[in-house]
Amino acid sequence: TPFDLSSGGVVPGEGAVGLVLKRLKDAERDGDRVYAVIRGMGAASGTGAGLEAGTSDTNALAIERACAEAGVALQSIGWVETHGSGDSAEDAMEAEALARQFGPDRRFACQLGSSKTQVGHTGAASGLVSI
Repeated sequence: TPFDLSSGGVVPGEGAVGLVLKRLKDAERDGDRVYAVIRGMGAASGTGAGLEAGTSDTNALAIERACAEAGVALQSIGWVETHGSGDSAEDAMEAEALARQFGPDRRFACQLGSSKTQVGHTGAASGLVSI
């Protein structure tokens, strides 16, 4: 279970995800139902314990960059779909970054979720399975 101190680690899963992306103006022109709009993204890299691990600092920076690019205030976010793998080191780092951005000292909070609790860690599909 992600973010649980008694977690036994990552549970592997298998999955594939397909998305149909269209420019918003084209979808609106064509009368398509729009389920979501990608307004921005954020990334940061650092010297964590491996290629995927990162650090709490780089994760916090990625959150800041995503919000800045999308023009979204942190205070307006009510839900974060996390990486939340169940790996104690990864989860601790992610929890620290989230607490830094959304914690009590910021005087607002948001809900956290992780699709991995339902489907396992699906490798390359993990980032998209939560969509």
